[in-house]
Amino acid sequence: MESGNTGMTTRDIIIQGCEELFYEKGYKETKFLLISEKTGKPKSLINYYFPVKADLVKVLIKRLIEQVAELVDDNVEEDDVVKQLVFNHIFYKAINCDRPTGTFISEVIARDERVLNLGDVLELFYYPIVETEDLDEVHNFGKKLFIYGSVMELVKNYFAGMIDMTWEEVIVEINRLNLSMNGVPTTCIQKYLETAKVAADSLDYSEIILLNVKRDG
Repeated sequence: MESGNTGMTTRDIIIQGCEELFYEKGYKETKFLLISEKTGKPKSLINYYFPVKADLVKVLIKRLIEQVAELVDDNVEEDDVVKQLVFNHIFYKAINCDRPTGTFISEVIARDERVLNLGDVLELFYYPIVETEDLDEVHNFGKKLFIYGSVMELVKNYFAGMIDMTWEEVIVEINRLNLSMNGVPTTCIQKYLETAKVAADSLDYSEIILLNVKRDG
């Protein structure tokens, strides 16, 4: 359904208005009434497209995942493990590109468990984890769930200020854990990390951001 003469669908207008509010006011303070006032769409129509606020977050993260995955697939020639590490590097940078975006993600993690329901977790915050071919589906799932829990603990600790880590250090630890859980020998891990950093640094991902709004400065 298109809205007026803008060429944007009603759904797109809601998403755009919502991410502007997320950026300006944060996750907690962005209420459906505010989204309605911002977009000019009735609350009932917004609820039709997005029954809960967490559904809007999923759309934004899914869009980011697709953008990062396309960039990596098109530009990184190394093996799938390196591609995964580069993906992680860019993805986590994009969700912490500035203070409002980082605060937004922190609030989502802290406040809305519906975003993190089992079945969504791997798709939303840790995708696509490299499969291990010699493990069956159950063991692969268990491995992924363990990685996810460990990664989220790192991220929560970072945002809560419980440990003194820079964002770069958090990304390195995420990638180190990824390699370890995928059976990469300890002697090879540092080489993978360095290769991935070089590959990530060679890419221009400055336009890839979670909340696509105009930033001051």
